[in-house]
Amino acid sequence: VVFWSAALWLVNAYAFYVGFQAFDIPVGFLGALLLQGILVFGISVQLTPGFVGQFEAAIVAALALYGVSNDLASSYAIAFHGTTFVPILLLGAWSLARTPVALSDLRQPEA
Repeated sequence: VVFWSAALWLVNAYAFYVGFQAFDIPVGFLGALLLQGILVFGISVQLTPGFVGQFEAAIVAALALYGVSNDLASSYAIAFHGTTFVPILLLGAWSLARTPVALSDLRQPEA
């Protein structure tokens, strides 16, 4: 469990780092790891569907520690969240459409 958790954190941090490069954000890989840690705390309690707003606020707060402007950090956060969340959302919708169960069939079991 520890190995796979560490591996996932490193992969996620690398994705953040690649995004930093795309947006010309001067934060290194250690900053990407810090961002991962702050993000975990920022979304630990789900307040909105898909963590919309929470995800972005945590990223803006983390990047503020490195002097990144709110505008650039917000743009990065929205783009990163969109490119990672939308494909999963579309795959989920596609999978749901292929299942023989309709949403109306999903009810609480009778006691």
